[in-house]
Amino acid sequence: MALDEIDPERRALFGFQWGFRSYRGWFDVLFEEYSLYPYLNITRQETHDLLYKKNLLLRLIPVFSKELRITTLLNKIIGMDLLTDKSGTTGVVEQVATILVDEVESRRTIEKRIADVEARLIKNGRYFSGLTHHIYGRPSDVVVKDRTPAAEGSLIAVEGVLNHVDAVKESNPALARAFDGSGIAWFLADFPYFDMSAANPNYDGNVVGVRVDDAMISILTSMPFDQSVGWYPYVTLFGVFHNSLSPKYPQIKVVDWCWTKLRLPKSYDELPKLLQDMMAESADPARSSIAHRPWIDFTRARDIPMFLSAIQIVNRVANINYDLVRSDTKALATQALASAPGKMPSKIAAYFSE
Repeated sequence: MALDEIDPERRALFGFQWGFRSYRGWFDVLFEEYSLYPYLNITRQETHDLLYKKNLLLRLIPVFSKELRITTLLNKIIGMDLLTDKSGTTGVVEQVATILVDEVESRRTIEKRIADVEARLIKNGRYFSGLTHHIYGRPSDVVVKDRTPAAEGSLIAVEGVLNHVDAVKESNPALARAFDGSGIAWFLADFPYFDMSAANPNYDGNVVGVRVDDAMISILTSMPFDQSVGWYPYVTLFGVFHNSLSPKYPQIKVVDWCWTKLRLPKSYDELPKLLQDMMAESADPARSSIAHRPWIDFTRARDIPMFLSAIQIVNRVANINYDLVRSDTKALATQALASAPGKMPSKIAAYFSE
């Protein structure tokens, strides 16, 4: 993909092609490689398939040992009986999900099985790298728009940008209203919430809702599911796909969430140097001769919320409010805010006013 064919947000997030070479975006270099989000949706059969082997099931016995026999334990995990007793269910579900992913040997086993699942999905055309636009500019990758009818009822993986419905109300109230009453709080898209409007000619309305079982909703509060930020850039979500949520919401495509992979940001102590290097390159008067390199441009209004979001996400993952952010990071944020031609999205503005 040529530089002039990609919008600044996806250029920053996913990089681009220039000739025969691939270049990482400036946002991309702030994040590590993919790892497993520390919860699995154990209410789904697709997740049970990862747990059938004895070595994983035995590690769950302490959670239930005071009240359940081993045979009952197996029924409750492999069957769906875990959710029949509503008293205290969420706590039990969270304990099980945490043990599975936090216990080192179990995590390695699960990650290997997930890698095997991912390989099968890629082979069968059920791994989608983007919704309408090819992530990383690879036309050979499959996007959601290409094959969703054939994916009905199948386990799939979708790599994209996670957004919260409330966050998109400012930039696209019609999209937010489309989810009213649906029970869907999060959705996948090609863009962050603040760039899903008519001002972005590349946004075409193609999104996929994330449907979460009631027993798991209260667990999904940490990144990438942080409502105070409202979006997360690097998410691969695994689940069962449906072309329509229901007859009442025929326009909403959904994935029934099973598990998630995400790219965590690098250390908040690394952030200032990484951003300063990018800004120094951006200020280089010879930049026009190296236009294929990624850069941050504060004269481009759409680069500023991306830049501020980078600071917000990195520090929120580290649980750092803005009043405790490093002084050199604050100086960069102040410069960006001073360059902003208009009002910042409320979730970004709220963080930088803490």
